[in-house]
Amino acid sequence: MPAAERFILVRHARAGRKLRDPDRDFKRHLDGKGEQVALALPEVITSQMDPDMILSSPFRRCVETVEPLGEALGLRVLEDESFTPGHSRRAVRKAFREIAASSVVCTHGEVIAALFDEEVRCAKGAFWVVERRGDTYIASHYVGAPKSTQQSVR
Repeated sequence: MPAAERFILVRHARAGRKLRDPDRDFKRHLDGKGEQVALALPEVITSQMDPDMILSSPFRRCVETVEPLGEALGLRVLEDESFTPGHSRRAVRKAFREIAASSVVCTHGEVIAALFDEEVRCAKGAFWVVERRGDTYIASHYVGAPKSTQQSVR
């Protein structure tokens, strides 16, 4: 079995209700609690891993979730359409196969669900430390949203 490569998989922080208009939903910002979580994430994430790269779905709420991490580490947040909802399970798994170990990826609940063989949930603003062994993805360690702003799993 190949050696495990680890990365962190973050679900975007809270951003209010999903909007029916896809263009407006794409631009939806974090709400106040989501902003608090985003500001607390750098300390929590760096306690688990020293990231070399930060990738994000280009949806505004995802980018805003990891911007404070990027600022804290002096890393640019790279936006990648591969981590947006609506891709097939096969496409999601291919996108995650191509990311470097020690990366942080911020995405959506639907994308997280598509990555794993078993049912894996992740609250808004929380993350999984994921082990990748070849084409197998293992959700090895769950870290809830920082502070007392934990979001319900949906």
